[in-house]
Amino acid sequence: LGDGGADAFLDELEKAVSMSFPRIYFTWGISDPGDDPTNFQKCFQNAKLAHDLCMNTTAQNTRFSFRHSIINNIMSQISSDPAIHAALFNIIKPLLKYDESTGSELVSTLQAYLRCKNLSETARVLHLHRHSLVYRLTKINELAGLSLKNADTFLLLELSVRLFAPKRTEHA
Repeated sequence: LGDGGADAFLDELEKAVSMSFPRIYFTWGISDPGDDPTNFQKCFQNAKLAHDLCMNTTAQNTRFSFRHSIINNIMSQISSDPAIHAALFNIIKPLLKYDESTGSELVSTLQAYLRCKNLSETARVLHLHRHSLVYRLTKINELAGLSLKNADTFLLLELSVRLFAPKRTEHA
C-alpha cells in the first residue's frame, strides 16, 4: 500500500468516488495493524466487529479500528449497569445543563482537553487563548465538583464524556 498505508489508499478511494457520486459515503471497519495479514478470517472478524459496534455514527466517510471497538464494547458494558450509568451521568449533567442554559461550550472544551491531555495543545486546537482555556477548565472543575488534576477524576470525566456528551467532529 506504499508509504501512506491503508488510510492513504482509502482517502484516495473516497475522493475518487465522491467526484462522481457526491452523495455516497463510506464507513470502514479496520482490523488491528498487528493482526497477521495471512489470517484473513481473524482480520475480517476484527474489521467486521469494529464496523458493527460503531455503525451508529452520523459522520461521513468514517473509519473504525478494532482497537476502538474494544473501547466501545467496554463502554457498552459499563453503561449497562444502572448504578454506574446514573453515577457517570450525574458527573456530566451540570456541564450539559450549564452549556444549554448559557450557550457555552464547556463540554466540547472538556472533550478536547481529554483528547489532547495538554493545556497548550488544547488551546491551539480550540483556537483559544490559554487563559480562556484555564477559565473554562476551572468552571468545569467547579460544576463537576471534581479536579482534572486527579487521575481517577480524569478517568471518570473521560467515561462520562464518552457516554453522554454529544459526538463532535475531531478538531485535530
